[in-house]
Amino acid sequence: MEILIAAAALAIAWWQLDLQRKEIQRSGKINALVNMSQMVRERIELYSDIIDSLKNEKKPWKGHADKINRELRPLLSKINQEIIIASSNYNFSFPEKEIIAALNLKEITEIDIIQNQA
Repeated sequence: MEILIAAAALAIAWWQLDLQRKEIQRSGKINALVNMSQMVRERIELYSDIIDSLKNEKKPWKGHADKINRELRPLLSKINQEIIIASSNYNFSFPEKEIIAALNLKEITEIDIIQNQA
């Protein structure tokens, strides 16, 4: 009987450790995405400042604007979408659809959420 109780306790401890490991991985992913998002935002601000400076100097600035519009903003949108998907995997009230609509992101499907739960 004691062996059975010890085995059950060991199984519960193993399960708890697995849950903690998954939680650490999810939190790490969200933190990494938030940091990447901040870096991209800073890069957009830098290019915007460069554009303003070039406009004041009456120099060509379209290349910088193209980089922002073609590369950085779509990348920021993808990162924000990943943050929403990762955050929606937690079991708390999260107005996911309202945030997607406010940010003009494409609709996140249940498949996207399920694929990122792993």
